[in-house]
Amino acid sequence: MEIISLEKLKYYMDKVDIKVIINNTLYSFSPEYKIYVDFDAIPPKSETEFIGIHVNEKLYKTVNNVLENLNITRDIELIEINSYKNLKDFEDDRFIQSCTMEELLKFYDDCNVFSLTIAEYFGVNSSVEEKEKAYFNYVMKSIDSLKELYEKYKKSSLPSFDELYDEIKRECLENGKKHKNDEHFYYSSTADLVMKKETKYAEPIDFYWTFYHQVGMLIDKKKEALQDIDKNYFNAQEFLSFNKVLKDNYIKHEFTYSSLVTEGPLQAVLYFKLNDETKKFLLNQYIDSNYDNKHLEDLALYINDKPRYASCSHEGFCYNIKND
Repeated sequence: MEIISLEKLKYYMDKVDIKVIINNTLYSFSPEYKIYVDFDAIPPKSETEFIGIHVNEKLYKTVNNVLENLNITRDIELIEINSYKNLKDFEDDRFIQSCTMEELLKFYDDCNVFSLTIAEYFGVNSSVEEKEKAYFNYVMKSIDSLKELYEKYKKSSLPSFDELYDEIKRECLENGKKHKNDEHFYYSSTADLVMKKETKYAEPIDFYWTFYHQVGMLIDKKKEALQDIDKNYFNAQEFLSFNKVLKDNYIKHEFTYSSLVTEGPLQAVLYFKLNDETKKFLLNQYIDSNYDNKHLEDLALYINDKPRYASCSHEGFCYNIKND
């Protein structure tokens, strides 16, 4: 149980979703805004209008209106704030979303390793062995994810996990035979047939779409992993010759289909020491996906091998990682 002040509640109730218990009663605060966009303007302009605060589905126009109707005589117990279970995690996340690189490195001052990634389609070519290892790790992670999903939706009418997995895999493979002449076909697209209810399993749609898509992705990745591309394989020291600081502080690299933030094409994750020298590089030279940096992106920070911060450059999001 976390007790928060009235000042904190007043500050956040018109900004984010928050649930608290006051005087043994559960209250849900949810602000409502309307966004108006003028598409005729160049560039388009937008305005945001605050409508009010929903409190247990009743709308109040201002924070003061809310407080006038709530008799807060006891401690305020925080239940949830924007899906976070405590205030510190929420505020830490808000901070890293908008902080500068200097502030970020100071916030994660205990980290001693960082990583950057580069996708294979930028000419970073893995060996067959590296692809097979990446595929094996991807399979293990995907199966665990599917089992977790299965347990959430588990009902007596569902077949066993192994039976369901085998049947959906068989159906994806059969769908592939129908498109054997389509070089752009992906087995994961079998999931689209769930929406049309043209698969053996369809309800609930969210569950089965994810299941078909994930099983299809495993087949797609296996096909990709077995392809031996006749090119020069990745040599980290040669690749990093463009920057002496990175080259001197390089630790290792690994190939993966599923990084801390993305899942898809094979990519190389390069790990470096995080010290005064590399911090200067991050502060003064590093720009996401920049040509001068050989398209390196997706900065992540670690304490040894434990991730603490991850970012996705092309999607523009980042998050704090707790290691309890």
